[in-house]
Amino acid sequence: MERYESPLQALTCSQAAAYAKLSDLRNLEAVKDRLPQDKVKDMTCDVDSCSITVDPVGRVTLRIVERQPEHTIKFGADNAPINFHLYTVLTETADNQAQLQVKLEADIPFMIKTMIGGKIDGFVQQFAEMMATMLNVSH
Repeated sequence: MERYESPLQALTCSQAAAYAKLSDLRNLEAVKDRLPQDKVKDMTCDVDSCSITVDPVGRVTLRIVERQPEHTIKFGADNAPINFHLYTVLTETADNQAQLQVKLEADIPFMIKTMIGGKIDGFVQQFAEMMATMLNVSH
């Protein structure tokens, strides 16, 4: 099991407000225009899942599989090329301020790790930045 972690992202909202926003995936619609349009298409979201078509993988659905209120949201994926879990972890830093970190655990065969490890690390960092941007703009 390989693990990837984003740097901590400072948030300008409370941990509770961040959790409320992140636990409803319809809020991802706010960052839809920040996705690379040449690689990601047809984004649809509901409360518990978000589906996108990713070139060259196809249709992938990110689904909330566990919630720890105001702290952690665990995601799984349907139709992803590798088995993984993605976590958003929130911590309170001060009154009305928090931090976000994204963690990913994936089953990656050793031979493939050298080819895609950097891309997965980049995805984790971009996902964390996108979530922080969504939270810092609209709270």
